[in-house]
Amino acid sequence: MGIFDKFKIGFKKSASAITSGLKEIIVKKEINDENLNKIEEFLIQSDVGVEAASEIKEIISRKKLIQIKIYLKR
Repeated sequence: MGIFDKFKIGFKKSASAITSGLKEIIVKKEINDENLNKIEEFLIQSDVGVEAASEIKEIISRKKLIQIKIYLKR
């Protein structure tokens, strides 16, 4: 197994962890300030970056949750 195959496997694991973590917070719970903060913290811990995590939190808080739920159910 080459180095690029290892990177590919690692990225798949990261993407899977992010998706499942967001599903756990978004789909199963009410979106309130506490859960928005949990989403932001989860994204930052997932190495998405502080700026991106804040932007995602803002998008969710602007009632775009339906689009995100549809995307995560794929």
